[in-house]
Amino acid sequence: MSFEDIRAASITRLATILSTYKEIKNPFDLEDNEERTLVKGYAVRFGEGQQAQGETRKLRYSSNLRVGLTKGLSVRISDSEAPDIGTIYADVETVLASFFNDTFLGIPEKLQGFTSSSIAKPKKFGGNEFVVIWITMVASHKLNINYS
Repeated sequence: MSFEDIRAASITRLATILSTYKEIKNPFDLEDNEERTLVKGYAVRFGEGQQAQGETRKLRYSSNLRVGLTKGLSVRISDSEAPDIGTIYADVETVLASFFNDTFLGIPEKLQGFTSSSIAKPKKFGGNEFVVIWITMVASHKLNINYS
């Protein structure tokens, strides 16, 4: 099925372009992961999707592919200043550039490309020890299902 193929190709791409990051195994409940992966991690999951119009009798979809980047927060005890999370935005740009410059992720038979993206505001979690930024990209893909 193309959902898992696209997710696997996305994870492979992220492992290559964000080599200092670790894969977050449970992308649906970030707090249900090892802390060492949340310090600098990436998660991939699908969100909402809808059937797209296609010329053939194959089932085509536009689905939200969500990539979450996490970073550990360390507040200086001496002055309790908020940590700088600006460096994570450079990684957000790296992800977007990579996914939109090579929109097929090596599987053009399943993925027709990405059509748009959005970036959510940073959100703290894990007792305010971590922050996540979700990138949502609309993936156009087809399922290997024939219908009448």
